[in-house]
This record gives sequence, structure tokens and C-alpha cells, in this order.
Amino acid sequence: MKPELQPSAPTSRLQQSIATALARAVAQSLQAHAPARDGGSASCCGVSTAPLPCSLWRTPRGSSASAAALHLAASQAPDQATRTRFAMLYARCLVHYREQLRASEPEDDAGAALACFLAACLQGLQGHAVTPERWQALATWVNDFVDAQAAWQAAPAAEQQDFFERMAILAAAVGEWSVQASRQGAAAIAAARAMATQHLKAQLGLDAADWVHAMRHLQIVAGHAANPSWGDAELPTVPAFGVQDHRL
Repeated sequence: MKPELQPSAPTSRLQQSIATALARAVAQSLQAHAPARDGGSASCCGVSTAPLPCSLWRTPRGSSASAAALHLAASQAPDQATRTRFAMLYARCLVHYREQLRASEPEDDAGAALACFLAACLQGLQGHAVTPERWQALATWVNDFVDAQAAWQAAPAAEQQDFFERMAILAAAVGEWSVQASRQGAAAIAAARAMATQHLKAQLGLDAADWVHAMRHLQIVAGHAANPSWGDAELPTVPAFGVQDHRL
């Protein structure tokens, strides 16, 4: 069973500060000079030789027992049995992000996770694939435009870890399910678009239309895309959690 991913509101002062900084960043982006490039050119089968995106929003790597997974599940499930299933799924999303997308890193990078979530939302909204290049372009945008370093440094470690986990979990979930939706017809695509829209608003305070407008202005995306996968390849999968449960 897959959750419908109803949004849950920001739970910390840090997350609220980042949401405020993101609103300013979107407004500033619409006034910035647009580069003469498209940040979303796909690499072969999703393989890139560029270094992984990084930011200054780093925190010691947390445990696999994700408090954010529990909070997200608690806000979205009506009964304990469903909450337990959702929490397990979200915990697997976090494992997927850390072990498949950020393997061998000693720290959790919340800025990079935010960029990946934003890329996944672009994929859910308009089908733009989460390519390494687009992830890097969004990480650069976060570094250049989102002025939240002071709030990050002042925040307790628990708030830093919670924000990282939320972004990493939702990056994996929205990214994976938007790819699946693209293969299941118009109703599923509309549901993925609604999911991305709701999470942008609830988690980050962003209006989807305004944010996509800013991303187009900066040429991080150029228009609608038809296929939200890397060179027609499947997204990396989580290591097997059972014969019938090998994907997120």
C-alpha cells in the first residue's frame, strides 16, 4: 500500500526560517539574469562524473530510526496499523536516499536533500527528470539564493536532522512515485502533480506555479517534458526488502 502523501506542516523554527528564505529566493530569482543554458540536460542512463551536490547545511549522519518518518506517517494515517506501514515506507525512502543517492558520505547534507526534493517536485509537476545535472543546478540555486545559513547554524541538532530527513524522504518518495505515475495514465499523473504541489506548499511554503516560473526564468527547466526518467532507465532501487517489495 502506498500512502497518498497528504502534506504535513513544518514542525520547527528552522523549517519555518528556510521557508521564509525560499520565498525571498523565488522573488529574487525572477529578477536575476537568466543564464543561456538549460540545467536539465540528461546524462546517459543517469550516470554523471560530476561530484555530488553539496551545501553548508551539514549535520552528523543520523540513525536509520527516523523521527521524521514517524512524524510524517502520524500526520497522514488514520489508524496505528496504517501509520506503522507508512513509517516503514518512509524509513525505506530515507535508506534509499542515503545509500543509493548519497552513498559513502559521512554527513547528512540538508541543502542537497532540499535540492533533490525540489527536483523531484519539478518531476512530479511537469515531468522534468531528476537528472544529476538538474539536481546540481538546484543545489547551486539553493546555495546562491536561499539565505538561511544563520538559521541553520543557530538551530538545535534535532531540528537540523528533522529537516534533512523530511527533505530526503520526500525527495525519494515524490521522485519515485512521479516516475511510476507517468506510466499509469492521466489520473496518476494528476495525482503526482497534486502531491508535489501540496508538499511544496506545506513543507516549504512555496506556490508551485510561482516556483516553476522562477525555475523557467533561470532556465533550470525549459518547458514541459514527457518522460521523467534518466535516459529511459529506471530510478535506482532500494536494496530488496522482500521478494514482492523491491521498489519504494
